[in-house]
Amino acid sequence: MRLGQPAQRAARPGQFWACLAALNTLRATNPRLHYVMESVVVQVDPDRRARRDFEQVCKHLGEPVTFCASLVSPTSRQRNYWTNVAAGVPAQRDDRSWASALSPRHRPPLVDSSVDGRRQAVGHAPEVDALVWDESAGRWEAPEVDEVERMVGLAPGATASPGSGVAQRVAACRRSVNAHVYAHFLGALPDGQAAQAAGDAVDRRDLASLIGKLQFCAILVHGGQFNLDALSKSRDDFCDSAVAARAPRQQWHRNVRVRVSADAWAELDFWEHALADVSRPVFLSHVNCASGFWAGVVRDDDVSLDDGADAGDGVPVITTDASGFGGGYWWGHRRGAFHFSPGRRAPDASSNQRELETAVVAVERYGPELQRLGHTRVLLRTDNTTTASVFNRKASGAVHLRPLLARLLDAEARYGLCVAARHIPGVDNGLADRLSRDRDELDVGDWMINDVVFDELYRRLGGFDIDAAAHPAGRNSHLPRYWSRCDSALTKDWRGLKVYANPDFDLAYEYISRGLAAYAEAPTTTSLTFVLPVWPRRRFWRKLRRFRVAAYYPAGTSLFTSPGRRPEDDGAYTEGPRGGRWWLFICRRRSR
Repeated sequence: MRLGQPAQRAARPGQFWACLAALNTLRATNPRLHYVMESVVVQVDPDRRARRDFEQVCKHLGEPVTFCASLVSPTSRQRNYWTNVAAGVPAQRDDRSWASALSPRHRPPLVDSSVDGRRQAVGHAPEVDALVWDESAGRWEAPEVDEVERMVGLAPGATASPGSGVAQRVAACRRSVNAHVYAHFLGALPDGQAAQAAGDAVDRRDLASLIGKLQFCAILVHGGQFNLDALSKSRDDFCDSAVAARAPRQQWHRNVRVRVSADAWAELDFWEHALADVSRPVFLSHVNCASGFWAGVVRDDDVSLDDGADAGDGVPVITTDASGFGGGYWWGHRRGAFHFSPGRRAPDASSNQRELETAVVAVERYGPELQRLGHTRVLLRTDNTTTASVFNRKASGAVHLRPLLARLLDAEARYGLCVAARHIPGVDNGLADRLSRDRDELDVGDWMINDVVFDELYRRLGGFDIDAAAHPAGRNSHLPRYWSRCDSALTKDWRGLKVYANPDFDLAYEYISRGLAAYAEAPTTTSLTFVLPVWPRRRFWRKLRRFRVAAYYPAGTSLFTSPGRRPEDDGAYTEGPRGGRWWLFICRRRSR
């Protein structure tokens, strides 16, 4: 309760004095009682009544400690604090003495050294290692959210010993959320299984309390938030329909009964089994964030993330986007694109559905490779806020998005991933946007030389780093790394690369010019190899003076082949212009 505020800002100023009177009574009967009382700074208030009130409180509680509340709470204002816990002005936001003072009811478990150099959570009940001791009530109780975070060294006032590692703190967190805790939670619904069998209703407040407690366990249970949907709906399924017409506050009175559906009981069954074996990977954030758990926060900005496959701390970064008819995604040099089936395109499906589906497809597509490379955390970037929210919360109230969420959870479990999302502005999501809008139409620039010819060139010329003129999804690329019309080679830096290019012949001059500019700046590390027609009268011909011919192919040579993306296109390439009209050659300028 805040003291000394004007009447228009304090709804019940008299309650402060009632609280003070109650505190004095309790202190007389319980000398070990811990307390913290807060008020606005009124000792310099021009209002004499406010200053008089302040002096009266000081007679009972002594002089307060005054500092900015941002050190111990989200509020950023000067406040007075009276407490009997030994705590001066906090030196910083994570001052442990003040965290203890502001949560005095419970003694959170400590993370400390034990035998054999291992660390364990101590201060738990010996027979039930997941509860904390309530000193005022004299019993073991389930930890609250802030206590779980302090337990593992995440929140201000963490009780973790210096030097305890992430693995030890995660283990302590898992011990705080297990089957014992669930049994304690379920006590809020007496005889739950019997109630289910009889089809009886339960108290709404008890059910809401249970849902709230399970929600903070969801960080440790794969699919936990997803399996609270039916329970949340049951919370609003009143047995007496007249209750729904009451004021919201009256709907939370005691003895308001709600029906628990069969799906809700199934979710409770899921939680019972899930908490018996908590195995979801848990990551603690090394960057400041709200909860301390990793939620997609990395140090890198989006400009630097555009230039690499991973964030600075090794987290792979996948970027996705969707258009009205297709989806596009990329990770490092890997590209992917697809078209939505009829019924899932605009305007039949919402943009949120298309964006979420694209993101899920990307996780499914890259999941096996991420698992093979040993990655467990993945950052997904999207310009759709709903997709980012679904990925981070692992929950959605939209019925049409839940099947996609189920696919995401399945992919995470199958490949051992923890995927978090980060929103980026649409204007900064260029490559994924272009991939999603690619029509995948037959293009002469997509023709590729056959594998036998390419393999021979690769061997003779010492290999290549990148294909500079490939299909957007890489279907005609002989190399894992490539550029396409969606991320044009004409905008890239070629320096230091062994570039292979089979460009659209109409763009030959631009490709050769771009390559020569890079070669001029880094001649010792850059090499250029082009597949071109023998067209001496075209302007690109003069650019080839210092190139060496690696191979000639007379007109009629079956040099090109289909990228194999569509069966009906097979064979079309040998009869096209590249397949028979002109002499072709492969030229190269080697690095010095």
